[in-house]
Amino acid sequence: MRKLDKMLFREILKTKWQFIAAAAVIFAGITIFTATIISYRNLKNSMDYSYEKYGFLDYYAKTLGNNISPDLIEKIRIIDGVDNVMGRLTVDASSDIKDKKKIPVSIISVPDKGMPSINNFSVMSGNYIDGNNQCLLSNRFGKFYDLKNGDSINVSINNKNYSFMVAGLALGPEFFKLMKSPSSLSSSDGDFGLVFVRESQMSAILGSKGNYNEVHVLFKKGSKNQAIIKNIENLLEPVGLMSSTERNKQLSHIMVSDDIDQVKTLASIIPVLFLLVAAAIIYIMQKRIITNQRVIIGSMKAFGYSDNRILFHYIKYSIVLSLMGSIPAIIAGILLGRLMTYEMYLKMYEFPKVITSSSFDLFAFSILLSLVFCVAGSFSAAKKVLRIVPAQAMRPESPKAGKRILIERLTFIWNKLGFGWKVTLRNVFRSRQRSLLTIMGFVFSIMLFLVVFSITDTVDDLIDFHFNTLQLQDYTADFKKPLPYDDAVKLVSKDSKVKAEPILELPVEIIKEDEKKDTKLIAVNSNMTLNKLIDDEGNDVAVPDDGILISNGISKKLSINKGDTISVKIYFNDVKVIKIKVQSIIKQAIGFNCYINMNSVIKYMNFPRYATGVMVKTSDGNKDFMEKSLLNTPEIESVENREKSLSSIRALIKLIYYFAGFMAVFCVIMGFSIIFITTIINLTERNRELASLKVLGYSDKEIGRTIFRENIILGIIALIPGILLGISISNVIIPELNSRMMYLESVISVRSYIVTILSVLIYISLAQLTIKRSIRNLDMVEVLKNREA
Repeated sequence: MRKLDKMLFREILKTKWQFIAAAAVIFAGITIFTATIISYRNLKNSMDYSYEKYGFLDYYAKTLGNNISPDLIEKIRIIDGVDNVMGRLTVDASSDIKDKKKIPVSIISVPDKGMPSINNFSVMSGNYIDGNNQCLLSNRFGKFYDLKNGDSINVSINNKNYSFMVAGLALGPEFFKLMKSPSSLSSSDGDFGLVFVRESQMSAILGSKGNYNEVHVLFKKGSKNQAIIKNIENLLEPVGLMSSTERNKQLSHIMVSDDIDQVKTLASIIPVLFLLVAAAIIYIMQKRIITNQRVIIGSMKAFGYSDNRILFHYIKYSIVLSLMGSIPAIIAGILLGRLMTYEMYLKMYEFPKVITSSSFDLFAFSILLSLVFCVAGSFSAAKKVLRIVPAQAMRPESPKAGKRILIERLTFIWNKLGFGWKVTLRNVFRSRQRSLLTIMGFVFSIMLFLVVFSITDTVDDLIDFHFNTLQLQDYTADFKKPLPYDDAVKLVSKDSKVKAEPILELPVEIIKEDEKKDTKLIAVNSNMTLNKLIDDEGNDVAVPDDGILISNGISKKLSINKGDTISVKIYFNDVKVIKIKVQSIIKQAIGFNCYINMNSVIKYMNFPRYATGVMVKTSDGNKDFMEKSLLNTPEIESVENREKSLSSIRALIKLIYYFAGFMAVFCVIMGFSIIFITTIINLTERNRELASLKVLGYSDKEIGRTIFRENIILGIIALIPGILLGISISNVIIPELNSRMMYLESVISVRSYIVTILSVLIYISLAQLTIKRSIRNLDMVEVLKNREA
């Protein structure tokens, strides 16, 4: 073994606890990186495999009636660039299952012979349909109600009741995540389902005479999709085109792909943050090691060692540190990534087959990533050796002249302090570089905790804002068909305990120049009280007599500002495009709806006052009776309970809490490691000072208290910059987690600040236990005769 390698080995043994703590920081960063990347790859590969295997559509369109004839399907088929096309019948309905009533479902047709050529699916249990009055159910919906082959399900289609026997449960790319609409983000597996029946039976029920109301299309690879879509829409316009959607706007795809992209974002940002902290810690360690080994470096230069060789000797310390932290981290990350895939993500989304990715390239990249950050931190500190002159370095540095610190000039304070506090304050403010590096360690620890806490705090705030600030109703009931406004009120308001506010929900397309966004337009009265609307400043917004209110999510996506005039394509019995002024931008967290005065809709659409649903609020003691009453009302198709929706979305976002939990564990490791490293390094480079105090008669306890006070003061000084840095980084990370269904703004609660501060104090106290042992074992004679101590 070469001499420098022996020195390196001795240095690692000498600083073993700092080395282990720094390796733990790297371990945390690489584990998080590897786990999130593996989860991302597993989900992305599983999604892509399923899309390809089961022919997930590239585009689909709906018409207002069953007006898509087989001949029209053939005309679409021959459009240049179309690979495959299929017609389908779909109708909204409600179902009664066991003791549950009026559960919303969509009834979907499948070919009488064979399986669908587009949006095919895998039969997960039971059998495929082999006769009339049989059906397949979406997998999670069927599992939720424990339905299996041979069970029956009753559905109401256009006010007529039908019974189907369940043949099996199916899973396909069209419904990896199943929701009725974007505003149903809080729905559980049992709140909405799909029922697949034979095309001939569906046609007989709807009286469609062989026509369809949906067309699904696959494009040839490399084709110009927008040109194809324009040709399809030109064919569908005369028969009542209601909406057209590309794959990237399909609801299930939005949910799955957005979450996969969020995993990728977390894999790109959070581990880098951890590794930046690791690089900073290595910088602190190396800087202090080099400062303490100034005489050794001068001696090596005098013996003929080149600057680059000495520089590489110190960089090798970080290389060994990187490998010791990253190699076990990769193994832990692979195991954690698989755990996250199966225990977290696959409980939210189902894939017929999970495609796991190989980890060989990730293994190499993780090590390289760790080396880059560690070597960068080490080089920044070690390049100092290039400036060391041997003759000067072989002499100890001249002691720095003592100066009065600022607080000494405040004699009315200084004179009242005890000797121990005076020593502490002088050490803190005279050793500025040492104090600054220690403060950096505390700042990083505070920052990491706040970033992790901001994720859960933001989600909690989002839920509270949506369900407790904006939504004030207890129930939202949807009608089977639009009812006259007055009838809607009378249908629900049967006593003084009930407050009812009818609403008219219209599917619309918001258009700003070449940008479009499908959403819901909700028409309400100007005196609405059960659905609160506020702007970004938190001010209440009233529904204007004329104009439209746009959600902040749509505003940002389409670059719409207050005062702009936009086009709104409304689908209701007919298709009509209106020009309307944006009166205000409203703040929404979940689902992005727009609001308009009901009188304005009547004016623009030229029809009587209708309602498609009603918001209901009642007294607490009347809620159970009210819900049963709504469910037993024939005109009502489905009922949404706000409290149940709140419980459902809390279950839905457990994924975020799980991830934050993993992060918190690693933050605990990193936080303690950072404070432990900085404390031990402080102690190591002050051996001579502490030994002198022991010679002068100071007890171990008194010396320990002095260092503890120093750490507390430095920790307090680090609070403000640490908190500001944590807030700043959270403001960068949280918006990156926004999806097309949720709008997040960074929030950090008072509780998180308190927990963070207490955590730092606990870490300082734990590090103090190590300090006490080191002070007790300090060899005064050995330290004082060594001029480098």
